[in-house]
Amino acid sequence: SPRMQNHALSIVHNCPEMTVDLVGFKGTDLPQTIDKNPRIRVIYIPSGIQGWFKKLPKLFYLFYLFFRIFFDMLFLTWILLFKVRSPEIILIQNPPSIPGLFICILAKCLRCSRLAIDWHNFGYTIMKVNGSNKLFVKLAYWYEKIFPKFANHHFCVSS
Repeated sequence: SPRMQNHALSIVHNCPEMTVDLVGFKGTDLPQTIDKNPRIRVIYIPSGIQGWFKKLPKLFYLFYLFFRIFFDMLFLTWILLFKVRSPEIILIQNPPSIPGLFICILAKCLRCSRLAIDWHNFGYTIMKVNGSNKLFVKLAYWYEKIFPKFANHHFCVSS
């Protein structure tokens, strides 16, 4: 996201001794300031399987949702535990926090790192406004209430 790209640029600009591993889904092309920066390494989360699941009829939405979360967890765990350089700090943007926040907590513990959450919004409130299933909204509420307690730092950027 542009927000995380700005964080990455800010870190390499203000902390000359630090490097950044920027992890995310491939979307639009990255700005040259990130793409050509030798201190920023971009690692993409594979998303090909998600495209296949999106082609299924809406009847299979729960099936798609389950497998998307499962594969996101699998790939993100692999990336954070084995592909990124040993992180001093892991920064995650919320939303989305499912399943990323849990995986970041796992990586924080196993890699002896710190975890910071950039609170952009609450995912469960967006789900509620979009008319998501009440059970999913409630589960997301509790997920966002419990797991952030394991983070070391919290911040919110506003204009």
